[in-house]
Amino acid sequence: MNIVTQLHQKLNRKPTAQEIQDEIFRQTPEKKIKLEQQMMEFAKELSGHRGENVILTEFNLYKTNLSSKHIENIKYIAKAFGKYLDKKYLLEQSRKQETWDELNKLLN
Repeated sequence: MNIVTQLHQKLNRKPTAQEIQDEIFRQTPEKKIKLEQQMMEFAKELSGHRGENVILTEFNLYKTNLSSKHIENIKYIAKAFGKYLDKKYLLEQSRKQETWDELNKLLN
């Protein structure tokens, strides 16, 4: 049973991305590696969600409160979506938000 299913049963509702991330951070290092692999597969299977938009949102949140957690989220999402991440779209949108320079450095 994966972490999302476990949390769903524990909470009796669909967990939020923040709850999933918090649960992962509470795990032992060995368990984190296994969970990271599961979450990468889960992220690749998501339909209707653009990883690019999640990254843009996380970056805007980072610029608001400067929490390094958002940078870690961006790196994780970029890794999880891997070759499926549309960097051209991401960088075009980040130009509109005036975050291109910083985001480009982070992703490359």
